[in-house]
Amino acid sequence: MKRVFVTLVTIGLASLVAGTASLASAAGLNLGWNDCPSGVSYQLNNAFACNTNLGIQIMVGSYIPPPGLDAVYGNEVVLNLTTNQATLSPWWSMGSGGCVGRTTTPAAVFDFTAGPFGCTDFWQGQAVGGLDYTRQFDGPNRARIRVICAVQDAFAGPQSPPTEYYSFKVVINDARTVGSGSCAGCTDAACIVLNSIKIDQVSPATFNPTVTNPATSNFVTWRGGTGVCPGATAARNVTWSSIKALYR
Repeated sequence: MKRVFVTLVTIGLASLVAGTASLASAAGLNLGWNDCPSGVSYQLNNAFACNTNLGIQIMVGSYIPPPGLDAVYGNEVVLNLTTNQATLSPWWSMGSGGCVGRTTTPAAVFDFTAGPFGCTDFWQGQAVGGLDYTRQFDGPNRARIRVICAVQDAFAGPQSPPTEYYSFKVVINDARTVGSGSCAGCTDAACIVLNSIKIDQVSPATFNPTVTNPATSNFVTWRGGTGVCPGATAARNVTWSSIKALYR
């Protein structure tokens, strides 16, 4: 399983390439801090005081699917982040080569068995996947987050509206926020847009819709946001045929 998981993440993230999106007009996306819109801890703005190096910040992505899904087994997700500075704030410059001490990229989590509980947990702790964080993608003050996850075919199943399903959590560590060696820019405003979620079904299914339109809100803000949230670009297609062959 470990070898398969590594292969899944490596090939899956490498395959996230530009393409023409199909709009699932009957469906919708939601992005929130801590939970989906039905949850009691749901927030659209994160007003973190930036006064500690301990703790985490959690974004939760969810979606209402279109009808006609019988064997869902995976999601492919694209998000864009923009800060209100001319260049990406050091606090958001995570990953290799980023601000020293914040070289760990955000983590992707797909286990909702311990909460939150505002929406339906389709994965039931069975999904595996990964996250890719690209600094200064499509602009000097931007970053792109790509998430991919899947369950084995045996755990695939139907999804239907109006049920709202959890897709992912993006977990951001508070390390190097204050004190010696801290990374400046935590207090800078930012906006994160959930551009798209592609819903993949087990072969030979031919209906693998990409949901792009918002339900309640497909974006969240950080410390008040950036005014009009930029970066809500067209969805991206992903090819999963090689992943399916390896993961079965």
